Amino acid sequence: MSGDRSCRSVGRIMKKLETAGRQTPSPVSDAAVPLRADGNALLTAVLWGDAHASLLLSSRSQTCLDAARDVAAAESVFDALLLVGDVTENGETGEYRFMADCWDLMRGRVKHYIPATGNHDVRLRPIGVIAKRFGNFCDRVGAPAVPGKTYYSLQVNGYPFIVLGTTRGTFEEAAIDGEELRWFENELKKSAADGKPVFVLLHQALKNTNGLPDIWSGPSVSKGDVGPQNDALRELMDQYNNIFLLTGHTHMGFGAHSFDRAGKIFCVNVPSVGVPSKFGEYNAPGTGYIMEVFGDRVRFRARDHIRRVDLPELDVNVLLE
Repeated sequence: MSGDRSCRSVGRIMKKLETAGRQTPSPVSDAAVPLRADGNALLTAVLWGDAHASLLLSSRSQTCLDAARDVAAAESVFDALLLVGDVTENGETGEYRFMADCWDLMRGRVKHYIPATGNHDVRLRPIGVIAKRFGNFCDRVGAPAVPGKTYYSLQVNGYPFIVLGTTRGTFEEAAIDGEELRWFENELKKSAADGKPVFVLLHQALKNTNGLPDIWSGPSVSKGDVGPQNDALRELMDQYNNIFLLTGHTHMGFGAHSFDRAGKIFCVNVPSVGVPSKFGEYNAPGTGYIMEVFGDRVRFRARDHIRRVDLPELDVNVLLE
């Protein structure tokens, strides 16, 4: 898509929101409280899954915009914002630009942006197109993606983040080739050396975790999980303590399957920020976790960004080993 067409696409989203009377912030709860983080935390991050920014579905774009406005109005500054895949609905340049515009609203409240690709970002496209569009998005928001790749790593406040991505266009599953697996093995070895938590971003969850395959209703033969590289990835991560695998894809809200264990691995399924969730105890769109890392634990605080309320009854504390 050319630059002119991309600009028109972004403008088309905004026009739809204006026509629907929805570009202004959506109504919030009477119980709304400002977003804030614990000042004693060593690392703070906003965790989102499945934004699905869309040129055609304005309700999803409005939800992403409202969620960004909640973070923009926060009383705290967060070390990072993570999006564990499906930044866009169809991998269009205009969709990426719209999401980047939303994230621009949060400048001053978020220090680092850490996005990952999901199946909607990569489906049915050549890897060259996928990598270029994702790379341009990362350049715009300041994420340290490697040119031509959809996987990368970084440290924030001394804590490692490893972002896994596809190496070819697929419809539902992940596609992780041997080169990426070897890279991941080396990154894990370096990152886990001092015993600190390591945060791995991957759109799809591991097989038989986070409610899979029972909660999956899609057509994939992998039943919503990683796919062919599942066992290799699990084996690599299961060698170390305090590995947190942050995933999305299932469109699950807050609930019993949000947290799971696969051997030593802490499996966290992040709720969808852009689309309504299908499963869980709390399924509203526009939700996410506020992750706070302490010396002995990692706390995941549930937040409804649209109503602008915390959901402490759905918070989870994970003790480090």
